[in-house]
Amino acid sequence: MGSYSYRFMSESVRNNIASYRYSYKQHGCRAVVKVAIDIKTFIDTNGHKHNHPSDEIDCKKALITNIIKKRVLNEPTGVLKIVEEEYAKHQLNHEEQRRFLLPEAKGA
Repeated sequence: MGSYSYRFMSESVRNNIASYRYSYKQHGCRAVVKVAIDIKTFIDTNGHKHNHPSDEIDCKKALITNIIKKRVLNEPTGVLKIVEEEYAKHQLNHEEQRRFLLPEAKGA
């Protein structure tokens, strides 16, 4: 799975498998990974290789976004405060800061 980010695609409770597709479908990438639902462990791929290089920044962004989402759901802290804390905690460099816009900047 390396430095690629994935989005949930489908789930088979009967087979205990969740499938995740590469996040940026516009690349024409058909790579899919399969994960065991109960223990959240990688099982297999669909055999398609990525047809593009990985994007370290997008992978880091997806990881931090998931952390932020969990904290927002579980903590009484304000969203902007959580975002700022996570950005600081992960020590984003200049390029990452440019691509990781704060929520108020995205609406502008």
